[in-house]
Amino acid sequence: MKDEKMIRLANLIDVIVKIAAGFALAGAIIALAVIPAVFIFRDKAIDGSLNLEMGSISILLSEKQQPDFDKIIMPLVALCISASFCAVAIWYSLKLVRQILDPVKAGKPFTEDTPKKLARLGWAVIVFGVISSLAVFFSGLAEINSLDLSTIFMPGMVKDVKVDFKLNVSYVVFGLLLFLLARIFRHGAKLQQEYDETL
Repeated sequence: MKDEKMIRLANLIDVIVKIAAGFALAGAIIALAVIPAVFIFRDKAIDGSLNLEMGSISILLSEKQQPDFDKIIMPLVALCISASFCAVAIWYSLKLVRQILDPVKAGKPFTEDTPKKLARLGWAVIVFGVISSLAVFFSGLAEINSLDLSTIFMPGMVKDVKVDFKLNVSYVVFGLLLFLLARIFRHGAKLQQEYDETL
């Protein structure tokens, strides 16, 4: 007995994940392509106003407040490399999700490989989370260290201050996966009940 709703949901999630995986791979390539561009366009790499991000608060600094390029270049390169690594980790995680979805789309969600793939997915998510958090922390630290903070609150140094709400889309993806997992386990419970009744 196949659960048609589960199959349709798995197919929908598979299409979304396939598109997201393509974007992740493109992001990895773009992040690496930025590295030589930073050196080639060194004078224009950090030109004009600078946005200092502190969580939800964004401070737009004037042109008078420029970072020291020599202090920020290596952290910027490291940030590009870690962004590329994170994009590859996302691509790998999405590839695992698609492999987990394959038997679900066929109406047979319970396979021997699924728990192994789920464990690999868990590790990929953990590695991604740690590396992305460290990259954001160290890039912010490098950005702050490249500025002369003693002058930041002098008149004319700050153009604008904004507070933004940023939605993390990964929660939506994980929410969809949880809905799918709920369907899978519901289907498994039906199968188990049918099996128990035949005995």
